[in-house]
Amino acid sequence: MNPSVSGSLKNKLRRCQTKDAHRFLKKIRRHEKSKSPKKELAKQYSELSALIANSISIVESKEHLIPNPIKYPKGLPVSAKAAEIRGLLENNQVIIVSGDTGSGKTTLIDSIMKQSGMFRENQDVDDRIMDSGDLEKERGITIL
Repeated sequence: MNPSVSGSLKNKLRRCQTKDAHRFLKKIRRHEKSKSPKKELAKQYSELSALIANSISIVESKEHLIPNPIKYPKGLPVSAKAAEIRGLLENNQVIIVSGDTGSGKTTLIDSIMKQSGMFRENQDVDDRIMDSGDLEKERGITIL
């Protein structure tokens, strides 16, 4: 496979489903090292290109399911840290958010969690995720 063809395919991988990207990259690398005749490589390129296009179309068909950005009230201290908290939620199993009563911890963290894609599309999520259990209400702590 010539470098411009493989480069073109590699650029498209960013728009593929995550589950497909690694597998497609392995195939591209295998084809780059291949000593197959040009006709066979062209066929393999065509098949791989179709698979990549299909993966991209699946991603594009689901883009409308991504929730619109949630607007956080500017008066709440947690609002200023929304992007940072979202990043921490996506990259860590456990985070601790500490703040004064009324700073927006519970309310806004719920919204941030929903917006960040932490839940499956078909998962039934209560309106209130945090502080919904009896122990949490009794002790004033959050367990998730």
